[in-house]
Amino acid sequence: PIIFSIFLSATFTPDQNLLNYEKPSIPDASAATRHLAINPPELMEQRDFLLDEIRKFGQMLLGLIGKLQHSRATMQYDFNLSTADLEFKNEAGFTLKMLIEMDSSSLEAFLANHHELDSENTELLADLLIEIAHDPGINPHTCLARARELLVYVDARERTYSMERTGKIAFLESSEG
Repeated sequence: PIIFSIFLSATFTPDQNLLNYEKPSIPDASAATRHLAINPPELMEQRDFLLDEIRKFGQMLLGLIGKLQHSRATMQYDFNLSTADLEFKNEAGFTLKMLIEMDSSSLEAFLANHHELDSENTELLADLLIEIAHDPGINPHTCLARARELLVYVDARERTYSMERTGKIAFLESSEG
């Protein structure tokens, strides 16, 4: 009884009537459903699809880099640029040759239009270009310059500093001059 009276005295002043106490308002149901209007399940499915496409593209890049490095380590060079181009064409709609030969002014728009080329995959793509730069049928100067452009693009958009990426950029800049 004493605790209850202390609680009541702390909560209400004597001039307030307990019967006229207004309950806090409960938010309307529309506030709870606004989230669904902004992010319907279809958009969530589309986001999941895009994330899956990004993941698959990254796995393809890692596979190509691994195959290339393995073939060089075992001295059984079986990496085929036309096969890699076909994989790129099927997976992302562009070829390595097209990317390498593209003019620099349209590179940024190209990267923005290809959702699978997030920062991580763009950096992997630059690594692949560095690996294949001296393969037959590829102009090493153009290929390494494109790899540097890709790394600079990623570096400008990433919030985290990467010593590895900065080292690659410095190496590529020194090999150009």
